[in-house]
Order: sequence, then C-alpha cells, then structure tokens
Amino acid sequence: MNTTIAVPVNARIVKATRLRTRRIGIGVKTPLVTNAVAKSVLGVVLTLLLTFSFAVRGFAAPVDVNTADAASLSDSLSGIGPKIAEAIVVYRKENGPFMAIEDLLNVKGIGPRILERNKPDIRLGEQSSSSTSE
Repeated sequence: MNTTIAVPVNARIVKATRLRTRRIGIGVKTPLVTNAVAKSVLGVVLTLLLTFSFAVRGFAAPVDVNTADAASLSDSLSGIGPKIAEAIVVYRKENGPFMAIEDLLNVKGIGPRILERNKPDIRLGEQSSSSTSE
C-alpha cells in the first residue's frame, strides 16, 4: 500500500516522498527504504561508522605481552579477543615469560597471520613504555 505525504505540488518531490511499506505480520507494517537519496545517505553513514571503527583500532599503543592483563591485550591487539587474550595470560603463567615474539604461536588461537599483523604492537619486557601490570 502506498501513501503520499502532503508536500509542495512539485511532482518529483511528491514521488520521492512516497512511503512504501511491507507487511511482516498480521497488521504489522514496516517502511521500505526505496528513495535513492535515503539509501545513499544510509550508505555514507555506514561507511563513516566502519571507517571510524577501524581508525580507532589503529591508534592502540604497543603492549607488553609479558606483563599486560587480558583486557589490555584484547584492546591493543588486532584479531585478539577476550578468549585468546586470556589464553595468552594462562600460557604465560604456566610457561613463564615470552622470550621471542614467535613464542606466541604456541598459544592456541594465534596463527602466523595474527602474529604478523600485530608484530609492530607487541613488546617483550622493557621495550614497552606503556605496559599494564597484573
């Protein structure tokens, strides 16, 4: 069902402001986004949100994997969520400090791609100036 919103007499404006709906249940209708302008604005907003989310991730400070807690690890390293960050902390407690960055490959969930992506942000011991103690 199409409904027209009262706007100036210009036919293009009237056509652009028609609200189409679709039925998603008995008596329930939702608006469809069919207007090209609305779709392009939505696309721009989504693009900006995604760009901003990746930009914020890029400003994370380097982290010392031998002293940082799980929350700091997951916040600072790309592809490292809370589970893998906790696995790093558990591995470190059981096996002692990491002597080389490549030792992180022994932690379940960390592969060569994640390690290579995070090498610039990983510190061992005294190299890091902003480490978080446990």
